Order: sequence, then C-alpha cells, then structure tokens
Amino acid sequence: MARLVADPEEAAAFRRRLTPWVAGGMEQVVRIQPEIVTGFALVPAEQVEVAARTEIEPPG
Repeated sequence: MARLVADPEEAAAFRRRLTPWVAGGMEQVVRIQPEIVTGFALVPAEQVEVAARTEIEPPG
C-alpha cells in the first residue's frame, strides 16, 4: 500500500536521507508498505539489458 507522507517535517526528513532513483526532483514523498511482493528489481541503467533477459520465477 502506498500513502502520501503529509507531515511536512517527516517528508523533509525523508528528503534529506533519500536520493531519487529517477531523474528530477522529489515534489512528494510516498511511503510504500509492501503487502505482496511478486518480484521486482531496480537496477542501474547499465544493467537494464541484463535484467531484461533475467526471468524471475513466481513463488509456489
């Protein structure tokens, strides 16, 4: 579940500690609490070709 961090002090604390993983600035801060994880990987741009060829098998 994802929720917008509405408290300005809490959002400022996240902005000080986190670096965006996409180009541009952070206008909003979102807290994500995973409930079900099926497999997702964030990789550096130079590894995208390798990641595209990697298959992640679903659990079970």
